[in-house]
Amino acid sequence: MAQPHKCPSCRKRFNGHGDMLSHIRQKALCQWVLKKLEQNDPDSDPVDLEDIEESHNHDSSTDEDSDYESEEEEPIHSPATDENEDTFQKAVESALNEDPPEEAPPSLRFTSAKKAEAQAQAERPDAIFTKKYPHAGEVVEVIESDFDDWKKRHNTNPYHPFRSKLDYEVGMWAKQEGPGNKALDKLLAFPEISQRLELSFKNMRELNQIIDNEMPEVPTWHTFTIKLDDMDEEFEVHYRDPLAIIKAILANPEFADKMAFAPEKQWSDKDRKSRLYNEMHTGDWWWNAQRKVKTRGASIIPVIVGTDKSQLTTFSGNLEAYPGYLTIGNIFKAFRRKVSKNAYMLFALLPTAQFKNKGMSKKDQRLTRARVFHHAMKEIFKSLEDAGRNGVRLATCDGKVRLCFPILACYVADYPEQCLVACIRYGECPICPCTKKQMGEYGDMGEPRTQAQTSHILAQAQSEGPSWTAIDGYLRGFGVTGTFDPFWKNLPHANIHVAIVPDILHQLHQGMIKHLTSWIQRLIGPKELDKRLQRMPPNHSLRVYQAGISGFSKLTGNEHRQLAKQLLGCIADYAASPVVKATQALLEFLEMAQYQSHSDETLKYLEEALQLFHKHKDVFIKLGAREGNNFNLPKLHSLLHYENAIKMYGTTDGYSTETTERMHIEVVKIPYRASNRRDVIPQIMMWLERKEKVTKLGQFMQWLVDQVAYNSQSLEQENRNKAPLSKQIVVTDTSQLIFAKHPSQAKVSIDTLVDKHRAIHFHFALERYLRTQRRLLNASTNGQVFSTPAPRDLVISSVPVWYHVKLVHANVQGMDFIEDTRDAVHAYPRGLRRQGLDLADESNDRFDTILANEKGEAEITGAKGHRVAQVRVLFQLPKDIATAYFGTSPVNWPRYLAYVEWFSRLKSSPEKDHRMFLVSRNEVDRSMTENAEVIDVSSIVRSCHLIPQFYHDTPVDQSPAYPCCTWAHWVDGQYMPQSHPLEDSG
Repeated sequence: MAQPHKCPSCRKRFNGHGDMLSHIRQKALCQWVLKKLEQNDPDSDPVDLEDIEESHNHDSSTDEDSDYESEEEEPIHSPATDENEDTFQKAVESALNEDPPEEAPPSLRFTSAKKAEAQAQAERPDAIFTKKYPHAGEVVEVIESDFDDWKKRHNTNPYHPFRSKLDYEVGMWAKQEGPGNKALDKLLAFPEISQRLELSFKNMRELNQIIDNEMPEVPTWHTFTIKLDDMDEEFEVHYRDPLAIIKAILANPEFADKMAFAPEKQWSDKDRKSRLYNEMHTGDWWWNAQRKVKTRGASIIPVIVGTDKSQLTTFSGNLEAYPGYLTIGNIFKAFRRKVSKNAYMLFALLPTAQFKNKGMSKKDQRLTRARVFHHAMKEIFKSLEDAGRNGVRLATCDGKVRLCFPILACYVADYPEQCLVACIRYGECPICPCTKKQMGEYGDMGEPRTQAQTSHILAQAQSEGPSWTAIDGYLRGFGVTGTFDPFWKNLPHANIHVAIVPDILHQLHQGMIKHLTSWIQRLIGPKELDKRLQRMPPNHSLRVYQAGISGFSKLTGNEHRQLAKQLLGCIADYAASPVVKATQALLEFLEMAQYQSHSDETLKYLEEALQLFHKHKDVFIKLGAREGNNFNLPKLHSLLHYENAIKMYGTTDGYSTETTERMHIEVVKIPYRASNRRDVIPQIMMWLERKEKVTKLGQFMQWLVDQVAYNSQSLEQENRNKAPLSKQIVVTDTSQLIFAKHPSQAKVSIDTLVDKHRAIHFHFALERYLRTQRRLLNASTNGQVFSTPAPRDLVISSVPVWYHVKLVHANVQGMDFIEDTRDAVHAYPRGLRRQGLDLADESNDRFDTILANEKGEAEITGAKGHRVAQVRVLFQLPKDIATAYFGTSPVNWPRYLAYVEWFSRLKSSPEKDHRMFLVSRNEVDRSMTENAEVIDVSSIVRSCHLIPQFYHDTPVDQSPAYPCCTWAHWVDGQYMPQSHPLEDSG
């Protein structure tokens, strides 16, 4: 007899019957088992799944597709069945050899499933074909790391400079949680607190002294002044050596196994026809830089710099800071972009020039600020000139020393800052020679600018004569400013124009999406757009603008990000097809521009979306939505450079201004608020230095913990196993569904489910589900589970109910550096108190809609097999019911169930203009029991967002809307999470 918990179709092993049954329901290739079993009476002689397996294996042994499936599932050969089972086996073989019904058996349906799985497999790490640059990133020697040295010097007290663990934890709390100097002093002033806690400090002043004098060292601050020849004023510059910053980042143990030191090229096919671009080391820039260095074993350190002014005062005053941030492209982008990981460090507080000479024109003031900026940056980056040319030995936290070449790779900034950095006039393109009048055009604008070319133009301009008018006129012809000594002029292997990278926040969310929103407001009217936005169903990650947006004086980047998810649904009914097409194309470009991994094919789609927008964009001018007669917008033109930037540096999430914007809060604004508002710059530097010292000590302590954990993994695993679970997890092929350990309501009566949840056919649907699953389980165990017939009547008074379930979706591409998508499904009635809100009115019902794998045939990367349903109840079977139908062993019980109501099935392709699927649910369908079903929660693929279908001649208040969650969209058969919505036609 074969193993009892093994799928008879694909022969995959499972720990229990419940897991196996769930697999059979979901796996397209295994659905034939369920269909055959449903033909048998549940109380007659049971069908043995193992016998079906043997007969099916024999029947399909010559199927050419069976080899493919075997390779995927690692086949397990089944031993022969007992002789007394031969008769039954022949019967099963006979059943399997019957002519197929309307739906073909797996051997005839395998082509589409095979294609979907092969497509998904091609994007997984084990299907990536790589070529690494030979001898790049070689280790020169291994030395004792800084942490090893610190450990050796303070071996007797790992908490040095604190006396004990408690002393260390109180000190870390005082500096990291920010109770304030006075608050801590008052706390420690209470009698005997310091003595009883045995603290090494009695107030904040003594704690600061310990941090300043005895903590691990961090890069120190320096100050110098700038005085231009034609200016009386002096400007102070505060900075830290970029080389010291790079050394500190490399020595951070948190990045020990999260860095790359050699470039590589990746392909998704063995023929190397489709390149992949994701991390910075997969782009062309690093490969080309490695070739330019020409030093065997060299390690390129791609330097990423970002500068931007930040307002310190909120409601009064005009105090600004001008911070500069630095990180390195060696760190994997998932960690580099998180502020909490400390991959970005503040390297400078640049002067915010305030001119005393009131007679200066605005033009002269801009030029002077630019010269001050470049003078300061040139002095700061001097250490990188020799290091980038000849290399410098730097060690990582594990003591491995490499010959490193720090080279300026990316400059992260908004458009005004890009022009300042590249010495390009405002309105021109800092990357290519496109003029102001060409900004709205689509197509190749000629050869991109080069650093050498711009340097030559600046040098040539000075020979035009002593007249500034002549010099300025010459520079204007090239779109260059009069900054004759740019900071990047002597940086080796750098090209400042190529280093200007895409800026999703300012160019798209705060740029083109902002423009698109204003155009749509003019087309349908601000009030009409407000009403449509107010009708949007809620979402765990979607903001519902209950008052509309017309009352906002200014929308933030995040608010525009939220609007981008809703605009297409608001405009989908517009009569002018080009408006819908242009809107869809721009939103499609926005979505694809944020992919965490690209291929040559997806970059082609990205460019096609931009081309489609340019093709239809003139409709906004014709209809009066766009003021003026052109689209000469620098932010629109910048989209032309996205494809090349991704090929050069990897995907856009690796160099986003959102990170530097967040850095403003952490390293500038919070320190300013902690100051006394007088002479704030030195206080900010001191505050930041102390914070970094405390952080470094915390890194050392975590490093010690990791060392102990590494040497006692079994003990750590044992402790983890003993930890109590606070949640229950259901695992599917692509997701995890996370339920709270305890239900929201332990007992909810069936009458309540019918009345409050409007689960009209709950009793009938549950009974049908139980009998079907009992039939399947009865067959899978050869009748060993059941000693009595199934109950003839379902007697159930109540069930435990959950009001929501969290979902974690594994990325479709299966790549480790792509973060999983978090989702949620809610199903709760009115009249509840949740988080202090009284949900007592009808509008606060929330029954989310989902995409479900209806028959276990859904493709991972396509729409086929998915169906939209509305979740009314998330519940679990009571123990007595589960025991009556599935036996006494909990391993056979269904874990979590959902009562759903189906919408119409998806068409084979989305609608032509807006590329959304239309689904409907007529009221007559709700009276049909076939429209309601109880499903296993493992059938839930993800939540989906239905948008009401608005009409010009129908008041918005009469448009139907069904509550739901997140976005789902398919383009050309490719599944795109978090994109545009399905649309509900009501």
